[in-house]
Amino acid sequence: LWIRSMIKLKKIISCICLSVFMIFAMAACTEYAPQQGDFELSVALTKTEFTQGEVMEYTVKLTRKSGPYFEFQGSSTLCSYYFEPIGKEPDFNTTDDIVTHKIPQNYQYEKSDRILTQYYQPGEYLFAIRFFMQNLRYDFEQVITITTK
Repeated sequence: LWIRSMIKLKKIISCICLSVFMIFAMAACTEYAPQQGDFELSVALTKTEFTQGEVMEYTVKLTRKSGPYFEFQGSSTLCSYYFEPIGKEPDFNTTDDIVTHKIPQNYQYEKSDRILTQYYQPGEYLFAIRFFMQNLRYDFEQVITITTK
């Protein structure tokens, strides 16, 4: 009788362990796919009209609003900018290297940079930012005017 109860207890424990293992295995197999609304892109410009020779400063920020931690593989270039005369289709450069990006729940990308307008002829330019993340794309466009001194 005692041996039968031990065998029964062993079977129960084995079933419980197997169930727990299967639950963890299924959870590991489900991969999170980020949604467009999980992030918010903002671009801050000091102004949109510049005299030739002024410095155009900008800050790009992508902030995580919701969603769990996830990883994805892609180009190390997450954010690209474009600054060319109006009339051309924006061409955003990325690198061909592949890296693993780890995106926590509190992810925030922030980069400040500047464009020296002294190297550009007077006229209207399209300033555009594109942020790539797995299957998501965030875009920003602003017309910038450069005038002579």
